[in-house]
Amino acid sequence: MNTLGHRAHITQNVREALDLAVSENEAFDLLLSDISLPDGDGCELLRCLTDGGRRPWRAIAMSGHCSMQDLTKSRRAGFDYHLSKPVEIAILEAILREAAEEAPQ
Repeated sequence: MNTLGHRAHITQNVREALDLAVSENEAFDLLLSDISLPDGDGCELLRCLTDGGRRPWRAIAMSGHCSMQDLTKSRRAGFDYHLSKPVEIAILEAILREAAEEAPQ
């Protein structure tokens, strides 16, 4: 799937995302992840990718929880953005376009 200049891979949980990251021959430029996942959370996912040398160039968190504590947690995990659900499509599109334009070649 091609989304605003990005080729997208969709996974349902932390394990699938990590398996995909290992199986791909190229590093991911962008991670768009919900914070609450069935088998962990997006912060754990990003930490595992980072620890495995597969940190994406940009990371976007989505969550229905957006207190200062939640924002701090996602920022400390390495997310560049923390979007509140329901996500405003125009904001997400702007971030995705910016990431596509600024991605390392």
